[in-house]
Amino acid sequence: MARTYQSVRDGRGELKRVAQFSGDLLGSDVAASVSLARAQVCRWLEKRIPDDLPPAAFDGEPFEIDYPGHHAAAVRLVEDDLDYWCVKFDHPDRNHAGRSWMVEAGVAGSAQHALFGLRLSCFTLGDVPPPQRSTPVVLRHVIESCGLGEAGIPFWPKGWVVGEDLEFERFLGLLQSPDRFAPIYAVSTPDSSDRADDVLIDVGELSRACLGLAHVVVVPGGAADRLAGAVGRDFSVFNGAIRAYQPGFNPLAESPSRHPLSMAGTAQGDAPWGEGSFLDFLLERAYEASARAEAAHRRVPSFSYVKRMLSERRRTATPQAGADPELVELLELEVESLKNEKLEIEADAREFDLLASGYKEEAEAAKRENHWLKTENARLRDLARASGVDSDSDLPVSLERVPAWVEQRLAGLLALHSRAVRAVEQSPYEDVELVCRALLVLGREYRDMKLATGGSLQEAFLKSVEALGMQYGPSMGKSRAAEQGDTYFVEWRGKRRFLENHLKKGVAKDDRHTLRIYFFWDEGNQLVVVGSLPGHLQTRAT
Repeated sequence: MARTYQSVRDGRGELKRVAQFSGDLLGSDVAASVSLARAQVCRWLEKRIPDDLPPAAFDGEPFEIDYPGHHAAAVRLVEDDLDYWCVKFDHPDRNHAGRSWMVEAGVAGSAQHALFGLRLSCFTLGDVPPPQRSTPVVLRHVIESCGLGEAGIPFWPKGWVVGEDLEFERFLGLLQSPDRFAPIYAVSTPDSSDRADDVLIDVGELSRACLGLAHVVVVPGGAADRLAGAVGRDFSVFNGAIRAYQPGFNPLAESPSRHPLSMAGTAQGDAPWGEGSFLDFLLERAYEASARAEAAHRRVPSFSYVKRMLSERRRTATPQAGADPELVELLELEVESLKNEKLEIEADAREFDLLASGYKEEAEAAKRENHWLKTENARLRDLARASGVDSDSDLPVSLERVPAWVEQRLAGLLALHSRAVRAVEQSPYEDVELVCRALLVLGREYRDMKLATGGSLQEAFLKSVEALGMQYGPSMGKSRAAEQGDTYFVEWRGKRRFLENHLKKGVAKDDRHTLRIYFFWDEGNQLVVVGSLPGHLQTRAT
């Protein structure tokens, strides 16, 4: 599924839009929906930065936060009946040094209407594999708490069934709505069956993968007949086929080919689109459509656009006669600078490309300095530990704060894989302090042991593990692990790596009291990589 993502060549960087999500917030109280959506964005962001957001951020006020490699900012534009708030968060990819991410989340409210939008873009430098596609956490939280949809129909992770979950008239209204931006994947049942579970693909899996990108609807035989009568058989879907209805559906003014139909045999048999399943193909098409959708920019404006609008408003609102000349000049310079920013992400990419060749030279110099820096960092950390400056009094109080704490406290020593980040943020495990102290032992004593010669520090590491009441050992034999699919493997810097070791405590089936930390040693970067925690990885047998 890499066709929409162009890898970097010849050392030139590229900024690429990956996906755009947008829709109506569906709560009956518009002001409450806007406030709740903003709060969800702030909570999501707060988990990814070392410090708390200013309290006013939750009320929609602007802010700006910088720390190494990261930048977070919010702007707000209030004009006539529109109140628009947008957050932008730039941060490096946890798994690939050559990739960084730009996330923009916007919430707009008027007297009668509320909107939410999310854009994902990534900047790459060097030979970096395509990013994996998954539903963004903040989008899932907004959908779960506020509801998000189009034409009154929510994006639903289980998929809709016409005639059971969704009346035919509402489905037809969604299909023909001029305000629809997402495609509809209409899945029919074979042989005019009215059983929704007779479909040939996993509707739930497709719905979850396309959450916020496409509506997935099952059209049983009776509903398919009604649809053919309403829009014509050439535009209908029937007998196990799947049709992708694009936005702007108008059977009186367009060709059926604009809304591709895949017959039942295509969904089940060998596919001409290369690697991956038919569901992978449909997911890729949904991402492609969202990334190309220029209408999404008009529906939910970008951060840079709102920032320019605010600057323009300040400039035009400043009285020219009698105004402070220095202030006027500063404002005019700010406006001129902002005008040089690109309106679209594709235009921004050209600017980054110009920098890429310089980054390549800097990267070569950084490689030469890398060994010295690691040595110096180790010396400074030893001094800090000996002096008591590097104390353990700053442990987070919740699992949701652990990823940001690791980035700040164990940078260069231990890294959490994105899979581990998702798992720890959603885990019910109760002993947060034990999780953190175990990570400290891995980032300190285990790493020291791996860097030492002759295994002279192994005893110190094992004593530290024992002091925590935990055990250290291999997770599972590699050949046996291979039988479990990807459960014990992660993608790390372009390679498939085996989570060969783990720390463990407890054998209870209750996830609140059982701790497992699965990890491997990255020799090239002298780094401990944690691939999963704090729950027990399940085997196919369990």
